[in-house]
Amino acid sequence: MTDPATKLGEGSEPVPQPDLRRILLRAGVPGLVLWALALALWAQGGVDRWALFAFDQARVSGASWVGMFRGLTGYGLTAIALLCVFYYLVQTRKPTWDAPKTLYLYVIFSFGFSGIVGDLLKLVIDRPRPAAAFGDQILALSHATSSALPSGHATKAFALALPVLFFVGGRPGSQGLWRLLVGVLALGVAVSRIVLGAHYVSDVVAGIGMACLGLPIAVWLAHRVLARVPRHRLPSLARTWVIILACLGVVFLFL
Repeated sequence: MTDPATKLGEGSEPVPQPDLRRILLRAGVPGLVLWALALALWAQGGVDRWALFAFDQARVSGASWVGMFRGLTGYGLTAIALLCVFYYLVQTRKPTWDAPKTLYLYVIFSFGFSGIVGDLLKLVIDRPRPAAAFGDQILALSHATSSALPSGHATKAFALALPVLFFVGGRPGSQGLWRLLVGVLALGVAVSRIVLGAHYVSDVVAGIGMACLGLPIAVWLAHRVLARVPRHRLPSLARTWVIILACLGVVFLFL
């Protein structure tokens, strides 16, 4: 039987694995709660309808703050991805901005897993968009024709942001403000879908829940890939993952 140390190379150590049980409790359990809440809101119907019509006059009048939410829908995902790239560039010069090099792979796997599963659930659940359900009764500032639940933008924004919020140190100062900015951007993207009439509240809540449920699985899958990667290779691999995130940031502009 081959010695694991030989497989990794002399003097190399395996990539450390985070506490998956802790992630499951802090992300998976809230994810289940959010999905239960989303289904309850859908069944109740009143909150979904109220929020949809509450912003309709602002959409019709072209209020300036509605334009801000259109910007979040259009550029929020790109901004979060590029903030991860920015963090990597700063981290290489400021060791106090602590985060594992695996962070960037977690972000990619979280986005990929939650995004794909969320899009598949859309097809299965097949809930009509608000514009399809209410027709000329509302103005929806979205041309999306896919099913509504869960919200794809909410799912993907939080799938990008959650690894940052979980794995980046929470020190006060610049690093704390950076984490806050990522979280606010993700929340802004999610809320923008309600403001623009593209989704119901329950769609957005389900999208956030999808990202929470996907995080523990994404981290577990990432470490299945990293199981035989020695720690000394992480710096070079992190550069590759950051380049992928930068490319994703550009692709998001055209989605």
